[in-house]
Amino acid sequence: MRVKRWEWAQRPVVVWMCLVLLAALPPAALAQAVPPQQTTTAPLVDLRLEPFLSGLEEPLFITNAGDGSNRLFIVERTGRVRVARDGVLQAEPFLDISERIISAGQHQGLLGLAFHPQFATNGLFFVSYTALDGANTVERYRVAEGQADTADPASGVVILAVPDRASDHNIGMLAFGPDSYLYVGTGDEGGYGDPFGNAQNLTSLYGKLLRLDVDAEGVPYAIPPDNPFAGRDDARGEIWALGLRSPWRFSFDRATGDLWLGDVGEARWEEINYQQAGSPGGVNFGWNLMEGATCFPIGSDCDPQAFTPPLAVYGHTEGCSVTGGYVYRGSASPALAGGYIFGDFCTGRIWMLHNDDGSGWQRTELLDTGHYISSFGEDEAGELYLTDLDGGTVLKLTAEEQYPQPRITALDPDYALPGSGPLTLTIYGSGLTAATTVLWDGVPQPTTLFGTTRVTIDISVDQLVDARAVTLQVVNPAPGGGASNTATFTISTEDPSAASFRAVWARTDQPVADMVAARTWMWGPAFGEPLQEMALESPNGMRTVQYYVKARMEISAPGVDMQADWYVTSGLLAKELITGQMQIGISDFVDRGPAQVNIAGDPDDPHAPTYATFAPLLAVPAHAAGAVLTKTLDRSGVVGDDPSLATYGVLAFEYVAPTGHTVASVFWEFMQSSGAIYRDGAVTEGPLFANPFYAVGYPISEAYWTTVSVGGVPRLVLVQAFERRVLTYTPDNPPGWQVEAGNVGQHYYRWRYGE
Repeated sequence: MRVKRWEWAQRPVVVWMCLVLLAALPPAALAQAVPPQQTTTAPLVDLRLEPFLSGLEEPLFITNAGDGSNRLFIVERTGRVRVARDGVLQAEPFLDISERIISAGQHQGLLGLAFHPQFATNGLFFVSYTALDGANTVERYRVAEGQADTADPASGVVILAVPDRASDHNIGMLAFGPDSYLYVGTGDEGGYGDPFGNAQNLTSLYGKLLRLDVDAEGVPYAIPPDNPFAGRDDARGEIWALGLRSPWRFSFDRATGDLWLGDVGEARWEEINYQQAGSPGGVNFGWNLMEGATCFPIGSDCDPQAFTPPLAVYGHTEGCSVTGGYVYRGSASPALAGGYIFGDFCTGRIWMLHNDDGSGWQRTELLDTGHYISSFGEDEAGELYLTDLDGGTVLKLTAEEQYPQPRITALDPDYALPGSGPLTLTIYGSGLTAATTVLWDGVPQPTTLFGTTRVTIDISVDQLVDARAVTLQVVNPAPGGGASNTATFTISTEDPSAASFRAVWARTDQPVADMVAARTWMWGPAFGEPLQEMALESPNGMRTVQYYVKARMEISAPGVDMQADWYVTSGLLAKELITGQMQIGISDFVDRGPAQVNIAGDPDDPHAPTYATFAPLLAVPAHAAGAVLTKTLDRSGVVGDDPSLATYGVLAFEYVAPTGHTVASVFWEFMQSSGAIYRDGAVTEGPLFANPFYAVGYPISEAYWTTVSVGGVPRLVLVQAFERRVLTYTPDNPPGWQVEAGNVGQHYYRWRYGE
């Protein structure tokens, strides 16, 4: 994480305390739920930053006056508002109140600027700053008579001044809404965790979004009568929304009137909050009882249903201070149309939130800029700019649509009998668009697109006459784009992989299917025929796979001995579900986002851990060898300790060096066990697996006790994630069924294919 040069000297002591507290927490205490939106890393937008203005002193904000002049106004933290005409910074400031403000602290200075909707006729505008006495202040000014580029410094009228006990989390952003009221964002007054208790206090103006009528006669401002708390004795009528920590930048979508607000986080999460136009107000965004979508502080209990969750969050592995932005409504960069553009001050990353097909909001990283993004801003045409605090510059954002490089990741089905058909062939992949072409032996086919990951073509009887191998590719146009890898569709009398899959399944599952063995199913029933999936190192870049309820079988190297133990494998299904990384090659992955699917028990159980719950736990150090397992885990990822669980006598048994985790004794016993297996057409006794890690892979987490519902009944289970499976131990199950493998095959198939 980078720290600005001036922050070293001026960062408030309380912020350093926050960092110390965070660093002191054990890794398990930091484990929390994964953000609710997906993150993509292959943007369809080629974003560029063009130098626009330079020579500024700590620029914090850029905006326009909406008066038809096409001027841009830049706020400098040290107390000046600068004006630019036709991209030229004017020598004289528009406003200079540097003698009236304090800017010693990192969060202090001249912080916000908003022009009255009728600025063209009344010349009024508003600024926010920290006054010499530390008060958070909003002041109204007027343009000097006959001087369009100069404000009258004597015209200032303070309309709001709130005494302040700390230097950080101040009034920063001002903006007029589509209702012509002035909205004022106030931080929680400062300190770690809102020590003054402001954000949830309706009698305090701090930690809020205020809504003021600044056109009222005879008073600095009036309270709009439809404000949610207007007229109440137990609340400040100015409040429009509450539960905010530091709403540094917010904006209104100029097309819809929707409110978008970036709230700077504390220990773990940065968040984007959203309020649809027409809302009656009174929304509680949760701080300081929640941070992001999880309870605050770590390990505390809260009722998330009582608050409005953020639309999107990102953790402090990606940044440390969100800079809210704007929904793009300009015309120069159609590739950004309708996307919400925002960034991070610390890392300089820029993302776009978009909901292209209505299936949910996705976060796409557009650019890693290296700039300290203090703000975004719009010109009168809706084009976007950003201010770089450290570089003293303003840059303009431009973008063009960039078609992705497409990939084929699977075919379903991947073969057909000669003379059969017609059939619909589903091609799964990444980077598919409405412009994608499917080539069948080089000939374009009519397609039906389903999002960005699935396209179908209809194959006629005439195309399936002769036994042969058909090559399939998908192609995207330029710029970007290109042809995908090649997949093979086989017209054959038999799928060559079917016999191998049947043999592996039969060894451990046939005895259960024949009811001659009572123990855990390893594969479960199959659903669907074998299909092809992308595997870059396999012949033609594709491997043959088949999905079962509890696993998947795959043939990645068909050239080796069919009797070899590793000819048919299971794939790193659980690891991919937990990390969100879909493996398509030894070191190649497609980012899908961790799976928000319960790992055990009823799928609609709201309390059971999900695969995503385990994502932060992969880095937690191993339990000491021989230790009795008493650690607990809840759905949000909070790890606890219940000494009473020692009565079950489960130990951290076998340390596995490749992943740095220890296998719980009950699972190690299962992996080493023998029983009835099917071999050479008959049931016999033997080890379930020649290699204990064949079916489950190496452990990637420690084992934790949790509670899941099974048929609506809460059950105590021990859960451990391995590369290929998630194993559970239910001590009150009958012998032989205490250790079970979850339905990871079914979960993975739905996660990978969205079905």
